[in-house]
Amino acid sequence: MYDVYGMGNTLVDMEFKVAESLLEEFSLRKGMMSLVDEHFQKRICGGLGAPVSQACGGSVGNSMATLAHLGGQGFYCGIAAQDEAGDFFHRDLGVRGLDSNLTPPRPSG
Repeated sequence: MYDVYGMGNTLVDMEFKVAESLLEEFSLRKGMMSLVDEHFQKRICGGLGAPVSQACGGSVGNSMATLAHLGGQGFYCGIAAQDEAGDFFHRDLGVRGLDSNLTPPRPSG
């Protein structure tokens, strides 16, 4: 039995350590989230290196992680490809004690 059944966008939150000059180069404000298109994302990611940390994200993913942290039982429903990010999201939910529909095999790409 679950306390919460969450349906959301399957996103991986990543944190990077960056120089101030990189933020200035791309006109990004420190501490803010910016929605960007795929082309801009690839330009930014080219200069970032490896993430310092990663976690399942998106508003529902974050809420479900908080639920688990507080001792609740949850089920996450979303869509994720059979790729590195999808595999990470699925593993991270499992580490947090959350069930999901993201068990492989999933669509590739």
